[in-house]
Amino acid sequence: MLKLKGKTAVVTGAGSGIGRAIAVSLARPNCHLALADIDDAALARTAADIAGSEASATLRISRHRLDVSDRVAVAALPAQVIAEHGGADIVVNNAGVALGGTFLEVAEGDFDWLFGINFWGVVQMTARSCRSCKRARKRGWSTFRACSA
Repeated sequence: MLKLKGKTAVVTGAGSGIGRAIAVSLARPNCHLALADIDDAALARTAADIAGSEASATLRISRHRLDVSDRVAVAALPAQVIAEHGGADIVVNNAGVALGGTFLEVAEGDFDWLFGINFWGVVQMTARSCRSCKRARKRGWSTFRACSA
């Protein structure tokens, strides 16, 4: 079991669903949060709900509007997390999307969109976060990929 008190976690897709639930769960043992999502309004609600809960007054929460398929934005996130939290101990690559329809019904551009988020988003987040945050913390880190069907 990870000791989460005082650690910092980056959670993508934190505005709703599984990402929101992960963020709320991480806050309970006083794990600091860098919340990321493409939906800024949903992200603000998640942060406000956590801040208004039983979370400790010392809990640090930062919000980052982020499209994980945008390589430039993903590359900029670790520096923002380092500036606000000193680095990250945990990266939860939760942001993801799904498509409906048969193979022949789904357009090639839709597959590009899906892979940009579900595959390249994870690769870029993991690579950028591992390099930057490991250097900033000079200690171990963990990365997780969450998904649902």
